[in-house]
Amino acid sequence: MPDASRSTFAAFDLVVGAVGLAVIGLLAFAFDQPLLFPSLGPTLMLTLDSPNLPSARPVDALVGHYVGIVAGAASLAVTGLPDAPSVLREGVTAPRIAAAALSLGLTAALLRLLRRRHPPAGATTLIISLGLMTTLADLAAIAVSVAILVAICVVIDRLRPERLMPQ
Repeated sequence: MPDASRSTFAAFDLVVGAVGLAVIGLLAFAFDQPLLFPSLGPTLMLTLDSPNLPSARPVDALVGHYVGIVAGAASLAVTGLPDAPSVLREGVTAPRIAAAALSLGLTAALLRLLRRRHPPAGATTLIISLGLMTTLADLAAIAVSVAILVAICVVIDRLRPERLMPQ
């Protein structure tokens, strides 16, 4: 890639990456909801860095994160941890290890069965199974935030410099 193209793409990534995440941050602030969480970053990075990979497709992102939500919540229920303090407050315990391992295994298996690929879903399921976001309101916020981010990623893909540059 020539230096001019590299600079163009870097500028594009800087602007749309920052704006994309800032939109979600502003919505989180405006509605006082936990819409900003770590696994959004890898999803946005996939869109910016590797838009042609199957794991960057909007449907894979939606299904991946939603499976991660369900697997994380199910692992908490199975291990008796839905209302337990997070791993940050309580430390690592045997039930927490089981919840984390189960949630990641379930997420990976279900995504394989559904023929979807989205590695950032592994972070989403761990955020839940480690007790960082566990309430129904938290899970709904994750689901809404992912939908908003996927919509932003679709717009980003339409604005990509290679689509706008004459061939």
